[in-house]
Amino acid sequence: MAKYKKGTIVTLDSLELKLEQKLGRKYVWKARVAGSERFVVAKFFPNEPDQEEYFTRESSSLRRVNENGGHPNVVRVEAIQNGENKCVVLEYVPGVDFYNLFCRLRRRQKGFHPLEIQLFREVLDALQHGSEKGVVHNDMKDDCVIVYSRDGSRMTVDLLKNPYILNVKLCDYGFGRNPDTIALDDNLQRNAQILETPGHSPPEKLYNFGDQDVRVDIFSAGVTLYYLLTGNFPYGNDDNRSINQRQSDAAARGNIPDPSQINREVRPALAQVVKKAIHPDRKERFSTPAEMKEAFDKAYKDNKYTL
Repeated sequence: MAKYKKGTIVTLDSLELKLEQKLGRKYVWKARVAGSERFVVAKFFPNEPDQEEYFTRESSSLRRVNENGGHPNVVRVEAIQNGENKCVVLEYVPGVDFYNLFCRLRRRQKGFHPLEIQLFREVLDALQHGSEKGVVHNDMKDDCVIVYSRDGSRMTVDLLKNPYILNVKLCDYGFGRNPDTIALDDNLQRNAQILETPGHSPPEKLYNFGDQDVRVDIFSAGVTLYYLLTGNFPYGNDDNRSINQRQSDAAARGNIPDPSQINREVRPALAQVVKKAIHPDRKERFSTPAEMKEAFDKAYKDNKYTL
């Protein structure tokens, strides 16, 4: 794989890019499309077995969720290049991830901000869209969700006063699972046990990888919501073995973590939505993101949370 640095010109089959800024990860760059003022994100994949697998998962999942115009809450794919220099080019979304938004809001007030859970509805829309396209995101967490301004304004705390101008995009499909990637599941299960962000995964993801569905995403979305409401992970975030033991104990005792025990602003109806989503037994969870959103909306409306 070529070595990239700022100013490098990268010629793909359908685009020519000038690399402008590295975006945190080693092979992810903000780039300018040659001959324009348009920015994109270029994700390069080295010629290594694990990286080729991530490329296959991300590219095939992105193709599916971008079919027929895609979805307003899913990152748009601009180009996919296979071959020696594997690359996925995505729209550039000038925003902040859910985690950083969460931190900014915590500095401004104690407790959760209703804006967070209002935007969370759009995350469920994105997951539902993926499910309808046969895609399990499989790595849903707060830093996979980008919050941005619909009118292109720079994200500042002042925008939080006008939530209706904000939107979210779900990104990072490198662990994505769909009918085209089933043959890769054994490898990904081994990698997931090493690379998975502790605290976000249900039991079946780490220990029964070949037998899972969109309820994995529902669990992870529930963990994200629990974290937004409390600042904590429901089963901890230390290591997968300890977390799995707590999940098993909670299921056996019927003692699912309750966010209202930590944050008294969380009313019982909303707490029940969270508890159902994060149940270790997937049969007890919502069956689809749309079902979770319906229950979430009812709890939100009935309890008169306001911005």
